Amino acid sequence: MLKIPIISNIIREVNTAYTARTLSALISSGVPLVLSLKITASVVDNLYFRDVVLGVAERVQKGDKASMAFDDLNKEMNLFPLVFIQMLKVGEETGETSKMLKKLAEFFEGEVEEITKNLSSIIEPILILIIGGAVGFFAVSIIQPIYSIMGAM
Repeated sequence: MLKIPIISNIIREVNTAYTARTLSALISSGVPLVLSLKITASVVDNLYFRDVVLGVAERVQKGDKASMAFDDLNKEMNLFPLVFIQMLKVGEETGETSKMLKKLAEFFEGEVEEITKNLSSIIEPILILIIGGAVGFFAVSIIQPIYSIMGAM
């Protein structure tokens, strides 16, 4: 699914929003970062995203910063948008990680909403053409025998 052009963007942004929202809620509740990352990995739907988040949890447990771990692991798979990693880095530097993750979650949820709205407006004319073609086919298939019977008389 991550190879299909339009759907891959939706999957990436949905999983990024899940990650940001869950991490934000857990960190603001006082849950340690490593445990927050492990819980977040269980929330994320996609297997590749789950592997990256678990990898980040291992790296954070060894003493790395979460933003550095996300950046290193993301270079291989290119799953999380660069904005997510940069804003996470800013949040770590300012000490406002949970607030920054909450803003990121809101941003990506808005992006997903916009993409789905645009996608439905693109699909709508295509469906109208398909339904119109089907109705036209049935109309011709009903009227053609009537004309052939009238022509035979």
